Amino acid sequence: MRLFVAVALDAALRREVERLRAPLMTHAPDAHWSQPEAWHMTLRFLGERPESELPALHDALGRVHRPQFPLELRGLGAFPARGRPRTLWVGVADPQPAKLLAAAVEEQLAALGFTPEARPFTPHLTLASAGKGSLAPLRVKLDPLEPAWGAQHVREFALFLSRPLRGRFEYEPLAAFPLHA
Repeated sequence: MRLFVAVALDAALRREVERLRAPLMTHAPDAHWSQPEAWHMTLRFLGERPESELPALHDALGRVHRPQFPLELRGLGAFPARGRPRTLWVGVADPQPAKLLAAAVEEQLAALGFTPEARPFTPHLTLASAGKGSLAPLRVKLDPLEPAWGAQHVREFALFLSRPLRGRFEYEPLAAFPLHA
């Protein structure tokens, strides 16, 4: 089972991001543009895990105690930051609450024996990957843009199953974990 932990975008925010993304798509039509129903902010990718680990993962993630928080999507960026962009993303206006949630998830996973992530956590929403196309035409568009993409209130995070489906991935939430009011 290919698993990850994430915050899903609500329907209103997905619609707003989709509306604002549309003009960008014309500049990189051959890129792989992510599907709105799959949009999420990954807190931790777990990779391939046996189904037998699900109860322990559920228990560990249930021990994450963080408050609810506002999530405002703002700005555009690319990975890598320099050179030929491979991934186009939307940033988070105030990344601290998401970083604290990711750190709490990481702490619980470390208690299960997961190796901590080597890279620092950067909260973002992936809009597109280069795939067989190119995101290079968007490079000039990225520098001056700091658009506000919309906001939502984060009340929970979830454990997701990721399945390949006709050249893309389908995501299924397996369990949701509420944040505290």
